[in-house]
Amino acid sequence: KYLLDFIEDVRSTGKNYREVPESVRKALDEAQTIWFGDQETDKVTVEFDAPVAHFFERKNFFPQQTIVETRENGNIVVSFDVYNDMHFHEQTARWMPYFRVLSPDSYRQRVCAIALETAERNESEAG
Repeated sequence: KYLLDFIEDVRSTGKNYREVPESVRKALDEAQTIWFGDQETDKVTVEFDAPVAHFFERKNFFPQQTIVETRENGNIVVSFDVYNDMHFHEQTARWMPYFRVLSPDSYRQRVCAIALETAERNESEAG
């Protein structure tokens, strides 16, 4: 499921395991990205535009995804867990520009910063 190419400095503990513990197996089975573990997560709440809302009604795209609200205009409010800024970006980038972050504010600011940087880089002529 994940690439092993970048694993370095592996040292044997001298222990052998006949089976993968159920808790580890479950964590690996439920992992949707490389960002997973037992550390604390941030709960993010995002509003997605009506043209893409049906995707979230049919499938979970995010860890611990929950539909919070379906609005009269067809937009859908979804909450989900992320481990850090990079995990959040990886999860949401494909949905740009069809969403806005409702909370927490730090992730909304991150989206704005990325959008501005991307716009600036693409406004200049290719060189």
